[in-house]
Amino acid sequence: MIAALIADFAANDPDVDVWARYPDVSEAEDEHTDDVDCKVMSERFVQYAHRRGYAAQLVRLTDAPDAYVHYVVALTDDHRQTFVDWTYRQFHNLAEPVLDVRNAPFPFIYTGEALDHPAGFTQTEWL
Repeated sequence: MIAALIADFAANDPDVDVWARYPDVSEAEDEHTDDVDCKVMSERFVQYAHRRGYAAQLVRLTDAPDAYVHYVVALTDDHRQTFVDWTYRQFHNLAEPVLDVRNAPFPFIYTGEALDHPAGFTQTEWL
């Protein structure tokens, strides 16, 4: 069950809380997010999922209107792909936001295709 995996990771990763509150964080926490960015959080989650027997893969999204590179995690369960984005709230300042990130569920989860990400990425690379 993907929901249990996500909840378990959220309860055990030391940096999830900062991203859950982002952008409403202290200056020090904001600077810390540079060290635990989307790639770091996604890589951690992939490793966590693998240790628990889940099929998980890092996905690099590129070429959005307001963002060049972003990483999410693809989880495959019962032949359905679910994408998990632990750092979506960093897009609070998009020129034309398509989702109220402050009120969006955390983490941001979507199904379908990797490019269905609401920030408008146009290219993917499965790593």
